[in-house]
Amino acid sequence: MRLKGFIFTADALFALSLVLLVAYVWNAVASGADPEHLKYAQMRSLGRDYLAMSAEEG
Repeated sequence: MRLKGFIFTADALFALSLVLLVAYVWNAVASGADPEHLKYAQMRSLGRDYLAMSAEEG
């Protein structure tokens, strides 16, 4: 009888670890799939600032 409880506990822990693994993978895939315009937003902003500063000097 004692082995039966261990098997159910091990099964529950295995199922929980699978659910957590799927959640982590889902989160990693979702955060890595940024649209193209968001990837270069900071670079575009810095370029505009540089051009604005260059226009003021000249």
